Amino acid sequence: MTSIPSSRERRSPSAGRLPALAGLCLLALWLCWPAAQASAGPVISLTKQVTPGTVASGAPVTYTVTLSNSGPGSVEGIVFSDSLPPGFSYCSGTSRISLNGVTISTANPVVSGQSLIWSSFRLPPGRSGSPFGIHTMVQSRRDMDYIEYQLGKAAELMDSGAYVTQLFDWIDTGWAGPPAWMVDFVNESYERGLTPVIRLAGGRGSTWFKPKTDPNGSYQTWTQAFRRVVQGLPVPEGRLLYVQVWNEPNLNEEWEGAASPVEYGRFLVEMAAALRSIGNPRIVILNAPLSPGGEYYYLDYLEDMLNAVPASLWAFDVWASHPYPNNHPPEYNLHNGTARYADATIDLYQQELAILARHGRSGLSVLLTETGYALGHADFGFEGYPPIGEENRADYILRAFRDYWSKWPEVIGVSPFELVDPTGAWGAWDWLYPDGRSHAQFDLVRVMSKATSPATSTLRLTFQAWAPETPGTYRNDVTVNTANAGSVTLLQAAPLTVVQPTPTRTATVTRTPTPTQTRTVTPTPTPTGTAQESPTATASRTPTDTATPTATATETETPGPTPTARASPSPECSDLITNGGFELDADWQILSSTYPATYTTSLRQSGERSMQIGIPAGKPVYSWSSVGQVITIPLTATSLHLSCWIYLQSADTVGDVAYISLYHATSLSELRRIATFREDSPAWRLLEYDVNLTALKGQTVRLVFGVHNDGVGGTTAMWVDDVSLNACASRPTLTPGPTSTRTRTPTATASPTRTSTPVPTQTPTREPGVTPTPTPTATAAPTAAGCVELISGGDFELDDPAWTSPSACQPRYSTEQAHSGQRSLRAGIDPGSPNTCYSTVYQLVDVPAGPGTVSLSFSFLATSDDTSGDRHYALLQSEAGTTLYTLFNRLRNENEWLTVSGFSLDEYKGQRLRVVFGAYNDGDGLSSRLYIDDVSVQRCESTALYLPVLWSEGASLSRAAAAAAVDTLRQLWAADLPAREPADSSGLALDARRGRMLVTSGRAVEVIDTGSGRELNTIELPARLRGLAVDEATGRAYAALWESNQVAVFDPSSGRMQALVGGIAGPSGVCLAGGVVWVSATRANELLALDPESYAIIKRLRVGDAPYALLCDAAVGRVYVGNAGEDTVTLVDASSGRVIDMVELGGLGHPQSLALDDRLGRVYVTYALSPRKRAIAMLDASTGRLLGRLAGTDDQPLSGAYGIAADPERGRVYVTSGGELLTLSARHLNILNRLPLGDGTVSAGPFGMAVEAQSGALYLTGGTLPGRVWAWGTVPAVDRASGE
Repeated sequence: MTSIPSSRERRSPSAGRLPALAGLCLLALWLCWPAAQASAGPVISLTKQVTPGTVASGAPVTYTVTLSNSGPGSVEGIVFSDSLPPGFSYCSGTSRISLNGVTISTANPVVSGQSLIWSSFRLPPGRSGSPFGIHTMVQSRRDMDYIEYQLGKAAELMDSGAYVTQLFDWIDTGWAGPPAWMVDFVNESYERGLTPVIRLAGGRGSTWFKPKTDPNGSYQTWTQAFRRVVQGLPVPEGRLLYVQVWNEPNLNEEWEGAASPVEYGRFLVEMAAALRSIGNPRIVILNAPLSPGGEYYYLDYLEDMLNAVPASLWAFDVWASHPYPNNHPPEYNLHNGTARYADATIDLYQQELAILARHGRSGLSVLLTETGYALGHADFGFEGYPPIGEENRADYILRAFRDYWSKWPEVIGVSPFELVDPTGAWGAWDWLYPDGRSHAQFDLVRVMSKATSPATSTLRLTFQAWAPETPGTYRNDVTVNTANAGSVTLLQAAPLTVVQPTPTRTATVTRTPTPTQTRTVTPTPTPTGTAQESPTATASRTPTDTATPTATATETETPGPTPTARASPSPECSDLITNGGFELDADWQILSSTYPATYTTSLRQSGERSMQIGIPAGKPVYSWSSVGQVITIPLTATSLHLSCWIYLQSADTVGDVAYISLYHATSLSELRRIATFREDSPAWRLLEYDVNLTALKGQTVRLVFGVHNDGVGGTTAMWVDDVSLNACASRPTLTPGPTSTRTRTPTATASPTRTSTPVPTQTPTREPGVTPTPTPTATAAPTAAGCVELISGGDFELDDPAWTSPSACQPRYSTEQAHSGQRSLRAGIDPGSPNTCYSTVYQLVDVPAGPGTVSLSFSFLATSDDTSGDRHYALLQSEAGTTLYTLFNRLRNENEWLTVSGFSLDEYKGQRLRVVFGAYNDGDGLSSRLYIDDVSVQRCESTALYLPVLWSEGASLSRAAAAAAVDTLRQLWAADLPAREPADSSGLALDARRGRMLVTSGRAVEVIDTGSGRELNTIELPARLRGLAVDEATGRAYAALWESNQVAVFDPSSGRMQALVGGIAGPSGVCLAGGVVWVSATRANELLALDPESYAIIKRLRVGDAPYALLCDAAVGRVYVGNAGEDTVTLVDASSGRVIDMVELGGLGHPQSLALDDRLGRVYVTYALSPRKRAIAMLDASTGRLLGRLAGTDDQPLSGAYGIAADPERGRVYVTSGGELLTLSARHLNILNRLPLGDGTVSAGPFGMAVEAQSGALYLTGGTLPGRVWAWGTVPAVDRASGE
């Protein structure tokens, strides 16, 4: 083989090639656009519009002034001067100045008569060059031939004019200048018409070495070394050299093990000074781009750096960023307002620019020095996006360039990571294979047109003014003065016609307060048959205070007439909306979006403020804007009436839409569309609607006002004021008549039972107090006694709509006190409140007829500042509200948790009851509160119910003696499944008892013999599925049907479908523990428990954002939930259904897979540390404490680490990573060996994995080769000395 001379032995290309380039520039000016940029200035234009064009006198109008810059130079010192027509007045607080769609100022102008002045602003140049680029990787092969190869491919891919980003590493303080290979790279880039972007770095060991300070605390030794390298690089006339100062310093690995924004900020400032001292204006300084995620969250890092080192704000010329979208398509972005998870978008830099603007620097150009898609990435599968494969990756990256990056003027260049890594470590990102073959993204982008229209930069000013009372046509003047581009004036611009308003209903009204009410005594203390009524909004009623019941040993009946309560001719009504006039910053939730709703004083129907929704003026941008309030509709409501005032302004009545809707409070699914508007009606009008109550009674919903702008045509906005939502119920007519109420007073017995003689009583059982761990109380899960829970949300960990309050003083969920879990429910008022009111909550319970026993249990903590007058109460009432039994109704102040356990409800079988709790405050300024927790009504069979022994991944069926250490694996067999669409086989459940496994295959489940790989059966399912689980005792299988919101229960042997459990929002993971089936409802942020016999949902737990992967440890009764929308794992006690803890992993998060070693008591979790590096966390299985972590590095990024399985018998953990299967030590997480998967080019995505405990056989499926199933067997290690 012919040897290749080193780059030091070759002729530098600069001697003969650069003059030739200069000659070419004279003939082909398009190669020399940077030279024009250096000499040409800004080119500005000005427009002004007013909307609407015709308006009634005294009404507001919106002016929009747009300054555009299509030239290559910045416009400096911009001052807007606007002269309002006579009679017009500025609306304070309505100014908004945006730069390329990003708001940079909301300051009011300086107002002098009719003159309005805003100053001073800067408008960066419009981009006229190519935004295309690529990240090369030649640092591991620095010979000239390989440099020429990669740069040649870069030019072939992205055309001349593109950017090439390259790491210049191992720079040392002893260097006198750049080595030859760095000079060669820069020269070759210029010769091929490419613009180099060099990333400066030192050396590395296990981490990158950070620059060190000198004894005097400065970085001079290091900054001068870097300066010498940069100064020695060629920068021809008319060309630019971009210099990136370090890389992703918020990652510990990039800053010698401990990220420090203070240290990097100081280094950046000194480095900028050193580079600027070279005196070459063609050297452009870039900051170190930050990594989304990382050990130091990138936005916090930026804020902390700017706060600690303010000078760092000015230590760079262009902002560098690394927006990695994971498996989100390009249209999922912040510009469009479509991104829920902003840290995984193609424009996450918008968040960074917003922070920089808040600190005083706006108008920055942005260079994306890394971005792109990796094969197999699938962190957002829980949103429904497919894993990244060859075809969708090529489509996404092409559309990102063509439809987005090239059209955003702030983006001057994009260099996706990376062209080809000759070492193979970053193969998932490659555009070319190391052997020269091309990936689909290379082929598709290579042939796309690189011609782009110039992206004009815009500075847009919008503000509102009040029209005069005098009709007529008005115009006004606007002038923009600049420091370097002259001035431009529009005279008599934006014609507006003011007309006399047509007499209509008076627009200004006095808001009528909702009638106040005195609540009826829901928990009556009267020992007679007093019928109860719901509170009224119209009549003032004073409760009759009768004798408080005292302890009694006998059951008494007090016959006598019941006080008469006659029905009012009008129904009882209550307004469910608070702060309906938007006068306070409270109660309403504003959706985060590109154009969020906002409180405003510019337009209001009454009072001082209203709510503005949508885009009132400016450039059309695709966005959603909404505001909502969560309310609970009473179960007794017979009508629901919405009243509100709206003001609609629209320049696009075709594509844009405004709406009023009711949504589910948590899943945000639309329940009822109340109104839809596609109109321009710029005047206040009153709207009133009677809302259909079907399926809404007793539900907790969100009333939403929203506007959708489609980004074309024009903009639409809506203002809302004076909102009320009245729920009304007809009051019952009560007639006098002899009745009797039996009043049982709890006495000192631990377990209440009914007898026919002295009253069965109960005494609250004293608990040891509030503890951080769940107290064994009534549980929602079926138990060995065959019990079924009838109460919904009795632990109050979720906002459950089954709990209803008719009171003005609304009970609320509280974390102040909790008997178990994190929350309880608090009735009563805050200390110092003068309110006289009842605070009551209840839930309707159907007590089943038939055999078995039904009992009530609950825990409570009563506290009070009062000594008389106030009361705490717990009652049983009929569905209509008649008190049937008083558990207690008196002032208590034990101030510790007490428990009522096993109170029999058998005498109420076949009835619907209200289980009622509350507190009454008499308004003397002293407050009383009642905390309620762990409410349970259980129906239990009298005979024992057989519960199967359940198995979950990692748990042994039978413990064998410890096997010999495993050094490697051998493939036993590999099988191909039938081709199906969609191609997805990442779910796997092992049934070791029957020697079979279940594998997802599109919308089917394949049953496979584990010994041979032979297909045993195929079960077709109605929708695409995610998780699988098998009950080994019964053989029954469970599949989470993501598409249809169902869980399928079936027999794998016969294929017979046993049940389809619906109403589960995005089921993903499924596993078995504690005698129930656990399902992650991803779209509802809930963990559900299903009864394995009736398949009823018997428990709902609020966990983290987007619960996805599940792991059950049936032996100890634990459930582990990977919350894919964040960086947490939730631990749940399966027996009690209580949340034990939530553990933060750090980094980007999005945990995807979990595995259990029940021998060591450890749980292993795969998740994203940063966009290019994944990690494996090791948690204590009991407490969730983070014990250790294997983090991806530049040498071993673990970029494909999704699937994971544990072998407790042999102390091993198996992980898929890229094209490899890694074997790790279960105790230390060190990598023991690597084996290729397939041909070694599989960049793994989601994998299903399981270990058969007794044999140690490993089964896996999925990745980017869907339809392939592998079986691996263990090979004992061999002592090479002894041969044993």
